Amino acid sequence: MRLWELINLIEKEISAENAKIHASRISSYHRIQASPGFHEAARYVYDQLVKLGLKPRVYKYVADGKTEYLGWISPVGWEIFDGELWIIEPERVCLGKFRDRPILVIAHSGSTPEEGIEGEVIDVGGGERVEDYRGRDVRGKFVLACGDIFKVHLEAVVKRGAVGILSYDPRRSETPTASIYRGIWPFADEIDKIGVAFSISLKDAERIKQHIREGKKVKVWGRVRSRFFKGEIEVISLLMEGKTKEEVILIAHLCHPMPGSNDNASGSGLLIELARTISELIKKGFSLGKSVRFLWVPEMSGTAAYLHGNPESKQIRFCINLDMVGENQEVCDSVLTLVRSPESLPSYLPYLAGIILDKVFSKGERQFGDVDILPLKRWKKTPYTIGSDHYIFADSTIGVPSIAFIHWPDKFYHTSLDTPDKLDSEELKRVGIAALATALFLSKPENEDLIWISEKIVDECLLEIMKSFEQTLESMMMRDKDKASKAFKEGIIRLNYMKEWKSGVLRSLLEFKNTQVEKQLIEG
Repeated sequence: MRLWELINLIEKEISAENAKIHASRISSYHRIQASPGFHEAARYVYDQLVKLGLKPRVYKYVADGKTEYLGWISPVGWEIFDGELWIIEPERVCLGKFRDRPILVIAHSGSTPEEGIEGEVIDVGGGERVEDYRGRDVRGKFVLACGDIFKVHLEAVVKRGAVGILSYDPRRSETPTASIYRGIWPFADEIDKIGVAFSISLKDAERIKQHIREGKKVKVWGRVRSRFFKGEIEVISLLMEGKTKEEVILIAHLCHPMPGSNDNASGSGLLIELARTISELIKKGFSLGKSVRFLWVPEMSGTAAYLHGNPESKQIRFCINLDMVGENQEVCDSVLTLVRSPESLPSYLPYLAGIILDKVFSKGERQFGDVDILPLKRWKKTPYTIGSDHYIFADSTIGVPSIAFIHWPDKFYHTSLDTPDKLDSEELKRVGIAALATALFLSKPENEDLIWISEKIVDECLLEIMKSFEQTLESMMMRDKDKASKAFKEGIIRLNYMKEWKSGVLRSLLEFKNTQVEKQLIEG
């Protein structure tokens, strides 16, 4: 089957609206890891798959803040019932209620007495360092801080007796009315020391700061009802069996606070639709080589637990991660990025995905005269980076070539404004087509375009080596004799490194077990 035929086959079956509906519904759950809200979202995914006639499986692992999976300490179970925050002096203003804005209450916040607590607000700047507290008595008070919430909690609450934290992000000038997603992530032996913590908007933080600058005492009243408990990490798995037990993974993290529409209801919702799509293609005669497994996980912790606890994980050959994949690029000021595998794990996978993205994003485009075709939407390849589930697979202890489709940047990232109206159903569809086409090609690589694809990958590798060589020459020409000599030596080291890296990429093409590809590589 030609590549364009595979893409067209998927395009005819996949539903953009289905993916968006699933993403919107998942957005309605407050999906903190190891919480009842996450369980409800996982149940939604499970039920949808069952309705499609599929046979998902739920894996459960202990989440107690002390059990380790691949070196990751599991999160502790946490449930939030209610919360609210008010300024009570020098004015009376409601800063938010949990039922209206769940991100207001920071994940893993402690609970207050039923009557709530009140206290003066002390601005401690970042709040992470000892210096931030010099000359400031915060005992029995709230601190206003913009630093890392775990460090602020340690310095203000644990060490100095503050009763609570008002956290904000001064970098969010584009979304000044939004609360920011924060989590304390305590270990089991720390939960008795946890104070109350709220995430307030930059606008509200500036309001408090202005009162303090004017010499006014600011007091707030807050109430939180929450609890810690021994929870569970839940992973939803769906295996579409092929001719071999080797597996291609399609994964999305299901967690994050409500709404979390792009991050990552989009990936989780799209994954449900991709499961339906592949099921329908199989019913119509499409066959798999390698098996394809879908995973819905709590980010990182669920992936680590799954890989730690399942012997079948040794059969995994490739991983494709869907994280923040449905963005309206114009509204979110975002770009779809294809995150490569690490250079220490050379593979043709990111090159193949790039070729397929080119095909998908160029469909229906127009050009004027001899001007190159421009994509309908923005996308780019980026070097390997951590921060989502692909990097657990790519770690040297697992060693699975992995890529991620992620929109970045996103001005609504980790805020209360990451709502379903920021989703673009057509973007979900494009990413879905590209991801599934990549997975199906990996599953069954005896594609009629194999030679052409291999040639493209070889050409791209050679082009990257030449670019590195040109950068070395430019670096030498811009320096005096001594510095040019040093630049030359550094350039040789870099070129040798590039040669080794790209040779590894080309060697990975031998996995196709195609004599023409092998001949091409030998002649090259």
